[in-house]
Amino acid sequence: MQLITSASLLIWTAISGHVVLARPVAAPASNTITVEHTSDGTAIFPTNPSANADLRIQSTTKCITFTSDNPNWQYTNAGPWGQASGTFGSGTKSMCVPLNNDAGGAMFIGTEGTPGPGNTKLEIFLPTSGNAYGDVSLVDGYSLSVRCVSGSAVFGGSTNLWKTGNQCSDTSMLGRNICKNARGYANAQTDVTNFFQQGVKNGNSFCIWKNCAQVPGWPVTNDISCHISGGR
Repeated sequence: MQLITSASLLIWTAISGHVVLARPVAAPASNTITVEHTSDGTAIFPTNPSANADLRIQSTTKCITFTSDNPNWQYTNAGPWGQASGTFGSGTKSMCVPLNNDAGGAMFIGTEGTPGPGNTKLEIFLPTSGNAYGDVSLVDGYSLSVRCVSGSAVFGGSTNLWKTGNQCSDTSMLGRNICKNARGYANAQTDVTNFFQQGVKNGNSFCIWKNCAQVPGWPVTNDISCHISGGR
């Protein structure tokens, strides 16, 4: 099986059993196939398409790039994004997740192994076409700061909430480097404690209460990059 390290739309022509690059052409719908990707963004496609067939390779995933101030900080995917987990590592990490028209995917981000509820939560709705929507939710709790950018859309933030001078009121998860947001499902934003109120000040746009709005849609074809920072 041949591997191509690109998540972009590719158009290939099969000639005498060999796959070569060709000029863009309009492919019949019957010859449109989907391509799976590995977690690092590698596209996997058939090595023996029908002879003389024009094939349009359509991606079913979206790749998001991550950078982190600490290579040992970790993530766990949830929902349509599966259950993969690991560390962000050094440099830039690209992770590809499925497009889904019915539900948004999520990623818990924290300092502990296989982070789960209570940690900072990245949530992005990635449909197969149209606009994407996203937020960085602190409704359950806060562990690390996450700031994501896609074109003009920016959500989350870079402020380290541990360092604002506001004490974490619920210390039940401090041993896991988490400040639990005990009022995160409050009816009004102002009901959330001062620790979490910093998440919507000084240029930050974290989701800190139950009815917070996601960032207005941006084209799902836009690149998405997120940076992880903070820490106790």
